[in-house]
Amino acid sequence: PHDRAGRLALPPAAATPPVTSPADDTRSIAVFSGGTAANAFVSMLQAITDNVCYILPVSDDGGSTSEIARVVGGPGIGDIRSRLVRLAETGTAEARAVHRLLSHRLPAGAGRAAAQAEWQAIVEGRHALWRGISAAYRETIRAFLLQFHMAILRRAGSDGGGVGGGGGGDFDERDGFDDYDEFAEAGTADAYGGGGSGGGGGAFDFRGGSVGNFFLTGGRLFFRSLDAAIFQFARATRVAVRTRVVPAVETGGSERVAIAAALRDGSVVVGQCEISHPGVADSSGGGHGDGHSASHRGS
Repeated sequence: PHDRAGRLALPPAAATPPVTSPADDTRSIAVFSGGTAANAFVSMLQAITDNVCYILPVSDDGGSTSEIARVVGGPGIGDIRSRLVRLAETGTAEARAVHRLLSHRLPAGAGRAAAQAEWQAIVEGRHALWRGISAAYRETIRAFLLQFHMAILRRAGSDGGGVGGGGGGDFDERDGFDDYDEFAEAGTADAYGGGGSGGGGGAFDFRGGSVGNFFLTGGRLFFRSLDAAIFQFARATRVAVRTRVVPAVETGGSERVAIAAALRDGSVVVGQCEISHPGVADSSGGGHGDGHSASHRGS
């Protein structure tokens, strides 16, 4: 169309839609998935809305998760930790440092002593991974790592009481120690060497262990609640406030959860790792003694 002077008349500009703040965003998404299945498109979902609820299983029984369950009990938290780390905010230098710390794995192939030594440096606050994390932030995270540390020291010195306890690892001055640091530094070699029996107590194997799993377990033991531990992890990693990560099964914080598959021939396969990687033998030459393959150690 043309105006009266014969000039081309452009149509009126479309009204620009108002910018929607997160508080005004009514969209919501619920995602049922495993620990790694949805990680590839988490960023895409978060770009649509931060009002996302991720429902994840607590039946993970591989690697670091299975070793935690063997010694201190509780549900499998590897899938939940994987999603929380993926959702972590990394916009600042300190946030990136926290992400590196809670994403870190102890060495898997350098022997038990090397993995134990690195964990000791982390829990004592002298590891390079703490660089860039402010003192208050560092001590908040360390408190939950120490909670886990004390729990495994107690279980290692017990006679088989290592599975199923929900809060026995709490720090207590009656143990004869004045503070967390004194407890962390005392008797470590003897406790890690183990005086307990296999199965529940006994030495904890740190090889391939996830610092994030240790943090999440420390929170669960302290609060006696997996939900509270997830909340604390999300706050530590600055996950968006409206984003939630929830366990698919309510466990009360201390119960073990396992899944099984019934096959056509009538046999039953028990365990998440056996279902996803059936019949894979442990080729690591040491392992955790749980029959899982080395590939399962990513949990």
